[in-house]
Amino acid sequence: MPKWLHWMFAGFFVTVLLTASYTAMADPKNEITYRRATMKALGGHMGALNAILSGRVKRGKGSVVVHARAIGNIGKLSHTLFAKGTDKGRTRAKPQIWAKPNQFKQAIAAFKKASAKLASSANNRDMKIVKRAFKAVTKTCGGCHKTFRLPRRKR
Repeated sequence: MPKWLHWMFAGFFVTVLLTASYTAMADPKNEITYRRATMKALGGHMGALNAILSGRVKRGKGSVVVHARAIGNIGKLSHTLFAKGTDKGRTRAKPQIWAKPNQFKQAIAAFKKASAKLASSANNRDMKIVKRAFKAVTKTCGGCHKTFRLPRRKR
């Protein structure tokens, strides 16, 4: 088989793979699943850090840094989690997210800023500063949840 034909088949194969992966990523159900998993991870890190900072568990300062950085990293991508078309399906996201995009962007920006500050405060390892930064993050979470999240459904 000529070499150019190998390249043609390879190009075709790559095109098919890219198209299939783009289609899979663009599916609103997949986007909602990703958002839910990311928010669950955020909740896990918030809960773990709260347990450490409140003294309910004894962990080294290294654990604080790990959880604070994870929260900061999730903050960096939080603006990508609520794409158009992800308002229907298995989600607790309120329609106000898309109906009032500027208000929602402000809430996300507040979370991003607070989570970045938490991540950087953990590096200096002064637990009083970390606790204040953590409290600021919890306020941004609550502010967003009250306005933009539906209550948990009863089973």
